[in-house]
Amino acid sequence: MNAPDTDPDEAREEDPLDQAFVEGDVEVDMADDALSDDDTGDLPIPLRRALTVLLKQSYVCQLDQPSDYAAIAADRRELARALANLGLSLKVSERYGCAWATQASVTGKSPLLSLKIPLPLNRDATVLLVWLRVQQHASETGGNENWFADREEMEDILKSGPYFDDRDGARVAKATDSAIDKLCQLGYLKAVSGVRDRYRIMPILPAVFGLERAHELLAAFDAADPKEA
Repeated sequence: MNAPDTDPDEAREEDPLDQAFVEGDVEVDMADDALSDDDTGDLPIPLRRALTVLLKQSYVCQLDQPSDYAAIAADRRELARALANLGLSLKVSERYGCAWATQASVTGKSPLLSLKIPLPLNRDATVLLVWLRVQQHASETGGNENWFADREEMEDILKSGPYFDDRDGARVAKATDSAIDKLCQLGYLKAVSGVRDRYRIMPILPAVFGLERAHELLAAFDAADPKEA
């Protein structure tokens, strides 16, 4: 999926490279670019950390990882070059404050190993993903900067769609939990601390999932709805 056109964010007032970040119990001085005496790396420590996060995680979000995202925003060109050496492309949505790496397009068969393999979604997770994208857009259009969805709403969506004729409530509940867990695993949803069964729709969803594509899938689901038969 491709990120939509974005509007540049306002410049940050503070330079993230003047700060320190904490990884576990180890504080790293950002002014020191060497990790050890035999370290031959030439990237600043914050950028190297951002590089490893992009490789390990699905994405970097300003909402959850402001220091890592700031490091990426501060030197996108250098980070893009480092990723290109690994056969990856850097994608950044300034509008939603997200950055992620994807496999670069290669003519013919790539001699490199694939580091970013898309994880397929099953039917239930896809149905919820489409619904969440439409809900997110409606909420954003209404002026809300934060977007939420409740588990009950998501179960109702599955009940009215794939499971409309399923009388086994336990099976539907299990399917709902499984789909939500998958979307949380991929970073599209995040459980709200202290609020049972409420989830935050993360900015990566609108960043990578175009609204036009969501409506196309929604129309396809409606066309295939057995209730209309």
